[in-house]
Amino acid sequence: MKKKEYLIFSSILFVVIILYLPGINSYFVNDDYNWLKPANFYDVISTFWSSWGHGALYRPVTRLLLYIQFLFFGDSPTGYHLFSIFLQALLTFLFYKIVFNLSKNFVVSIISVIACIFYVGNHEVVCWISSQTVLLGVTFSFASVLFYQKYLEKGSNKFIIISFFSYIAALLSYESSVVVPLLLVSISLFGKIDLFAKKSVRLFSVYILLSILYLILRHFFLADVPEANSFNTNPSVMISNFLKLIKFQIITKPYFLIIIIISIVNLILSKPHIKHLLYGFGWFIIAFIPFLFVDGYTGRFSYFAMFGLFFVIGSGIALLMSQKILLKIVCVLILLSYSVIGSVLINKNAYYWYEAGEIAKSIPLQVKEIYPKFPENSTLIFYDIPLGYKQSGIFLTYFEDAVQYKYQERLNIIHVSHPFNRNFNDSIYIGKQNVYKFKYYLEERALKSLN
Repeated sequence: MKKKEYLIFSSILFVVIILYLPGINSYFVNDDYNWLKPANFYDVISTFWSSWGHGALYRPVTRLLLYIQFLFFGDSPTGYHLFSIFLQALLTFLFYKIVFNLSKNFVVSIISVIACIFYVGNHEVVCWISSQTVLLGVTFSFASVLFYQKYLEKGSNKFIIISFFSYIAALLSYESSVVVPLLLVSISLFGKIDLFAKKSVRLFSVYILLSILYLILRHFFLADVPEANSFNTNPSVMISNFLKLIKFQIITKPYFLIIIIISIVNLILSKPHIKHLLYGFGWFIIAFIPFLFVDGYTGRFSYFAMFGLFFVIGSGIALLMSQKILLKIVCVLILLSYSVIGSVLINKNAYYWYEAGEIAKSIPLQVKEIYPKFPENSTLIFYDIPLGYKQSGIFLTYFEDAVQYKYQERLNIIHVSHPFNRNFNDSIYIGKQNVYKFKYYLEERALKSLN
């Protein structure tokens, strides 16, 4: 890298650390407890022919890196969060390079990076350890795109080979990376490359072949793993998911909505730059395609897609800045306001994740304090355990693993997330000995025995 690029990456890393510093020590929540396990040689190699830990998900690269992190960090969450922050900074830098190759404009690239870094909707992906799978998938996807661009520029086969391997790593980290070939097609169209030329056909045939092989292997390795009931091809679900994307990631964030509207209007009024608008929205739609078919929505589903809108903002605001001096001042003020508001909200959300982690840590500790040794021939039944805290998750999943981790043994634990119903208990647990019931009161931060 050139000296200027080292400076840009260092600046991105510094800002990202500052933004997410309040959550850097946040404890494990939800699925995170699935990764707190040492691995032997068989565990490591079996990640390449089994699910990544739960559900019909094939992510061996992510699982392998989580094994490595457990080896170094154990049950200290700080190291995991530092790695997530590093990934966020690295993929943002790769995004800067991609945008610069597209626009050939330093200002467009920097504003696109500002739009990305200070976007408040990224907190779930950066602050939740299990979302490293998203960060890894996007990082390898960006690497694949960047080296494809380098191949188009330099013509060296080593770049396209690196692009192929990066795409493989992306697929083995996060399934939604399967859209990368479509992004490469859009880049080729943006650069007015003939997609039907023999060279282009050969290139894209390799990407398509890799995608097909991946899907076959995934189906073969996960054939015996029950699929989650989340896949849905109902058109109403697809429309609903897209509307949720627009609502939760754009409309409910007024400062972002204002800046994206300004960018869109400016690009439309400048006909030569409409292709920037079309490309950005093309990216936005393409990257969200896999999640149109998911029965449900959460913020991390939009993570990859939002980079298309960051490019639109970079292009639109940079175009506005290239005009009169007064408009330059207005644009600087807009970007400063966006950065300040984003900083405050990101810091707040990162701290929410820290508070959620403290709640998640306290419950198993309280159980262990009440029962230093788990009662023999007994079942502990928990209910009304907090699922989330403000913008953060707590125990939507894996509460049982959190308690078991404190005892370091398999236990008879039942987690009932909905309000406890005595009839439910009688019908399911009749004949059980010594059934213990606890309820966690969020406002009191304590377990109360209901015996």
